[in-house]
Amino acid sequence: WSPGQPPPHQGRSIGRIPRTGAKLLACTEAGYWAIRRISFVAHPLRNRIGAQLATDELRNTLMTMRHLVALLEADQRPPND
Repeated sequence: WSPGQPPPHQGRSIGRIPRTGAKLLACTEAGYWAIRRISFVAHPLRNRIGAQLATDELRNTLMTMRHLVALLEADQRPPND
């Protein structure tokens, strides 16, 4: 997923959460804190990995991951969806 594109799950069911049309979620302070902690730890790792891969390799990896997510989501949809 990248800015300017809808998240891959938008408009579909996520796991066992039924599709209701509602698109609002409210994050708790604990949720924001968890995201900040994860970002703080993940940032150096992203930099180390990114420094070892060329831009084309990163782009191809992202496209492959998006394709895999799409295949997995398509495989989990009910037959009438």
